[in-house]
Amino acid sequence: MLKRLLNPKKNEANEYLVLLYRFALLMGFFSFCRILFFLFNTASFPKVPFFSFLTILKGGMMFDVSALLYLNAAYILLFLLPFEFKFSNWYQKTLKWLFMIGNGLGIAFNLIDIIYYRYILKRTTASMFDVAAFDAGNSRLILRFFYDFWYIPVILVVLLVLLSVLYSLLKPRSFKFRHPFIYFLSGIPVIAVVLVLSIIGMRGGWRHSTRPINMNNAGAFDKAPEEMAIVQNTPFCIFRTWGKKAFEHKTYFAS
Repeated sequence: MLKRLLNPKKNEANEYLVLLYRFALLMGFFSFCRILFFLFNTASFPKVPFFSFLTILKGGMMFDVSALLYLNAAYILLFLLPFEFKFSNWYQKTLKWLFMIGNGLGIAFNLIDIIYYRYILKRTTASMFDVAAFDAGNSRLILRFFYDFWYIPVILVVLLVLLSVLYSLLKPRSFKFRHPFIYFLSGIPVIAVVLVLSIIGMRGGWRHSTRPINMNNAGAFDKAPEEMAIVQNTPFCIFRTWGKKAFEHKTYFAS
C-alpha cells in the first residue's frame, strides 16, 4: 500500500474520474459539516430522530451540489480545458490552489455558522456583509470569536489539511494523442455535457418547469421550520441572497 502511494503512476486515473472523485470528496466534507452543525446545536433541534436526520442529509445533498457547482465553476472549466499543457505541474498546482481557496471558504462559512446560528437562529446570508459594512467593531468581534470558540479554527485547519491530502491521492493521467488537435476536438463535447449537467445541478432539477431552488425548498425535507437550517448550507444561502438588498442605511442623526 505504501509503495502504491509513493509511486505517482499508480495514483493516476482518467481525468474525468479524477474530477468526479474530487467532487465526491467535497460532497462528503459538506455533509460532515452538516453533521457537526447538528451535533453542536442539538438543543435547538430536540425533535429530530435518527431517520428524520437521514432524510435531512439526503435533502441536503441537493443544496450541496448547487453550492459546490457555484464555488467550483471556474475550477471545473479550467480542469476540463482540452489542452495538453493542463497536465503540467505548474497548471495542476494552480488548479489545486484554486480548489483549496474556493472550497476552503465554503467549509469555513459552514463551520462559522455552527456557532453563529445560536445568535441569529438561521443560516448566514449575504445580508451579513451589509451589516458588517456599518459595524466599526468587526475586528474585535472576529478576534473574540477565535478566542471563545478556538475549536472552530482547529477543526477548519484539520479539514483543510485532510482535503489537501485526499485531493492529491488521485491525479489525472495525460492522454497520448498523436495529434493534440484530436484531444481538443474530443474535449469540446465533454465540456458541453458538463455545462448542461452543472446548470441542472445549480437549479436543483432537470425538468423544464423546475425553478432554481431557494432556501425555502429545504422545507420539503424537514418537519419543522427551524430544521431547514440543517438541510441548507451556508454558501448556498449566501449565493441565493447575493444582490438582494436586505437593509437600507438610514441617517437620522449626526454621529
